[in-house]
Amino acid sequence: MKESFFTTYLLPILIGVSILIIERALNAQTSWLTVPFVIITVSIVVGYNLHKGSSVFRKYRVKNIDKELIHQTGRLSTNDAWEIDSSIAKNTGVYGPYIGLKPGSYQAIFRLKTDNNSSADEKLIEIDVTSSEATKILAFRNISAKDFRYENTYQNFPLNFHLIREDKDVEFHLRVTSAQLVPITYAITLEYVELKRILITLKI
Repeated sequence: MKESFFTTYLLPILIGVSILIIERALNAQTSWLTVPFVIITVSIVVGYNLHKGSSVFRKYRVKNIDKELIHQTGRLSTNDAWEIDSSIAKNTGVYGPYIGLKPGSYQAIFRLKTDNNSSADEKLIEIDVTSSEATKILAFRNISAKDFRYENTYQNFPLNFHLIREDKDVEFHLRVTSAQLVPITYAITLEYVELKRILITLKI
């Protein structure tokens, strides 16, 4: 894929050249006027290759089609979001999209809301990132009612994970806790899961 070649070969070269120019500027071996130019150029190239030219780093929604999220229960809500009722779910939810990723650091952002955050410490849902047919857990988090600051307001829940080698069939899961464990009824709405690549941050 185009983004894999870029992140594997070209990105390290761009970062190395940027560091070299900054070091030369610090040692008065080159003009500081070149530093903003280099930073702007690298930002444009990185942004284009990792976002505009990428089919992997994007927002995934529940659509029950290839390379999107698949639902086990629930119903379509506004703006293509997916709503799951805890009284029906019983440890089911959504999963997918089964994508391949190269080595590197990533972040999956689950954008969620609930209509009831009154159950305090009770676990409402589980989110995770897995691969190898869900046998390898890359990141995991329990989300309780108190983690939602407000009712009926979308909130981001990020999961960071790192791959030391290429991994296939990477998928995201959202499971609603069984109604038998939480004695209240609530709805969880997933707007999307957004996948991002975590880049190296240069500190001067």
